Amino acid sequence: YTSDGYIITNAHVVTQNGRLADEVEVTFSSGETLSARIVATDSFTDIAVLEVDRTGMPAATFAIDSVPTLGEYAIAIGSPLDYSNSVTLGIVSGLGRSIENAGSTALVDLIQTDAAISPGNSGGALLDEEGRVIGINVAYLPPNTTGAENIGFAIPAATAVRVADELIANGRASHAYLGVSYVSVTPALQRQYGLSRDTGVLITALDPQGPAAGAGLKQGDILLEMQGIPIASETDMILILRDLRPGEGVPVTVDREGETLDIGITVGERSASSN
Repeated sequence: YTSDGYIITNAHVVTQNGRLADEVEVTFSSGETLSARIVATDSFTDIAVLEVDRTGMPAATFAIDSVPTLGEYAIAIGSPLDYSNSVTLGIVSGLGRSIENAGSTALVDLIQTDAAISPGNSGGALLDEEGRVIGINVAYLPPNTTGAENIGFAIPAATAVRVADELIANGRASHAYLGVSYVSVTPALQRQYGLSRDTGVLITALDPQGPAAGAGLKQGDILLEMQGIPIASETDMILILRDLRPGEGVPVTVDREGETLDIGITVGERSASSN
């Protein structure tokens, strides 16, 4: 992650049953092995930061100012079955995906890729064709239990960088929480459900105890703006939500059955960090 010894991986790589590993070793491409210190972990995003006693390391470039494009090349690096530095090639198949992990926190806002991701890829980089990190490989759906082929997931680079910086600075990471599920409005969706418009983001479900529900948002509302930024799709929502901070007041404009409403939401916090 940085030239002075910080390394990003997954929290589940350095924990077992919620307990941090007693010892961690990092093996470099030269074959040299060094002991590493676990700086901190964040179980909500499954990000961990390690530190080794080394300077002058080649730091990766993270693509944090843009969202990957569906269909663009995705290159996964990892060590499946201990085949070190294996590279697989695919495309970005989806954005804003979520998966439920039995007995742990759900992973949300993930990049989906068909680049082969297997046990041993966790914590490795998902790259674009320019070699920039667009995500941190985190999970896949096993074909033998799901019947699905080549469905892997990565934590977006912007999320990984934000969490890593907080873990390094504070030993924990905080997470904004609105308590909404949403989907992009399309002309087809408008026709299917008789919606009042064909763009925006439709709220499909709310946490009844969440900030959005508490502020008066309802299932079926169409989000049009947040903090004065127009919302035309799920991608817009992803970018806005990444920059929100717990306790922040956020003005939201919604379409409710053809009527435009302005609503203020106080962002909540969801935190699951440890050091």
